[in-house]
Amino acid sequence: MTKSAKQPQHFEPWIGKEYGTATLTGGKRVMILGESHYEWIENQTLSADWTQESIERGIKGKNHRFRTRVMGMFLGHVPTLEAERRAFWDSIMFTNYIPVSVGKGASADPSEEMWEAAVPRFAELIKAHTPDFLVVLGHALWQRMHYTFVMDGCAERHQNNLNEWRTWRYRYSSGATMLACATKHPSRSFNYKDWHPFIQAMLGKAGPASAPGAGS
Repeated sequence: MTKSAKQPQHFEPWIGKEYGTATLTGGKRVMILGESHYEWIENQTLSADWTQESIERGIKGKNHRFRTRVMGMFLGHVPTLEAERRAFWDSIMFTNYIPVSVGKGASADPSEEMWEAAVPRFAELIKAHTPDFLVVLGHALWQRMHYTFVMDGCAERHQNNLNEWRTWRYRYSSGATMLACATKHPSRSFNYKDWHPFIQAMLGKAGPASAPGAGS
């Protein structure tokens, strides 16, 4: 496809078939948030279902360091079988914060207009899918997301070997909350084994899985 084709207004999120009911997540709604997609080929246009297609290719065996480390962070190991990869992705929701492609190559950065367009779209996704647990992949993304996302909440400090402090419990209503945390970006210096205990501890603190009034 070429640039003459119309770019999608935004990429559709991946929503696993067992989102909110999977044993792997303790029946909790888990949303994983990346930053953005970018293009590899000159004059390329990414379709609206690019996120979904990319994850499906990874499930079927196309190696991708970013997604492999995300899985390892939750599972504590790298899954080698398609069935295990599918079970993981079926249990969670994944989307990128920036709703459009940021350009060509991994060094492309979102424009200010892209960051601004991400705010209402992200709020809509949160309202529609009411995650119990939000994992933000990258501290730079956390700063942009956290300081523009308007929802009542409070900081939570959790002692751990990573000295991680970027945790926040957002409040949907008096009876429903979303626990959010940030990790290092998985494409950079990142050891999923270090992050696995932290993610499991945060998952245990998230919820409840089905709080009354969620999304109201």
